[in-house]
Amino acid sequence: MIERQLSLCTELRTKSIHAVVETIRCLEYGSTTEQQALQRLIGALHANGVQDYWYPSGEDRGVNQFGCIVAFDTESCPSRTGFANARGLSCSAEVRWEGLGYFYVSPQHVTSAGEIVWGDFGCSIYTGYSESIRDFFVRSWRLSEVVLNYAIDTRTRTSREVYREYLRTAQRMGVQNLALSTTAPSVNASAVSMGHSFPWPVRTATPMVSSEQRRSIAAMRRFVDESSETALQGAIWSVESRDHALGYPYGAISFHRLFAALPLRRVVLPDCSELFCRVGMDWILDDVAAVRPVVGRG
Repeated sequence: MIERQLSLCTELRTKSIHAVVETIRCLEYGSTTEQQALQRLIGALHANGVQDYWYPSGEDRGVNQFGCIVAFDTESCPSRTGFANARGLSCSAEVRWEGLGYFYVSPQHVTSAGEIVWGDFGCSIYTGYSESIRDFFVRSWRLSEVVLNYAIDTRTRTSREVYREYLRTAQRMGVQNLALSTTAPSVNASAVSMGHSFPWPVRTATPMVSSEQRRSIAAMRRFVDESSETALQGAIWSVESRDHALGYPYGAISFHRLFAALPLRRVVLPDCSELFCRVGMDWILDDVAAVRPVVGRG
């Protein structure tokens, strides 16, 4: 069953990556606003056959951004990407591209069999040459690599184990996760979280998913946090911390990554590395071999 979800999610996530790449290639330094980039991103999703979305980005502010997040950190607005979640973040018509930002899409598709599938993808982007900014991008990517490699090791059994590995490694690297879920389980209905499961199978009789169905689906997700401990097996999971460090002058860096826990193996879905190579960010991969071994094992 999960193999079908993996196939569908892979196809949709590949479209997401292509849409983000197309958008980044159209950005003009000092000219393109967040709103303009958002419209290009939505247009690229439509051109790739995406007609529906999941994440309510901006909707707490009364705007519909088709499930997308576009946020630029600039010299005058250095913390646009420092949000805990983007439900209340709307794209600006004033903030213009200066080489640093975050792009996220959350396409949703209903198959002919009525199955609901998602293909989320998000990535922080830096096209400049500041060594200090590049250094923190590399540090955040290394952290993501360590946690993802820990998660895809079949000896790792639960979501809490993955979360605690993030905490151990992040502390060692001097990194803090800013992501806050308003739907993850906790006493105050919000919790620091760094990922969640993709429910499956979820079905609907109509091509579009209603608000009531969205709420029901959201309640089915299981989170990668301290308060819940769920078996990884048989599900697709996201790893999507929002990293900040003391001394980093801008908001947060985030790499949205997915893996599937199959019966005998674990699979990483189409990933940020594909985008890096297509937008001139391959420098972030130079030291990737240094973090390939799984850490934290005795």
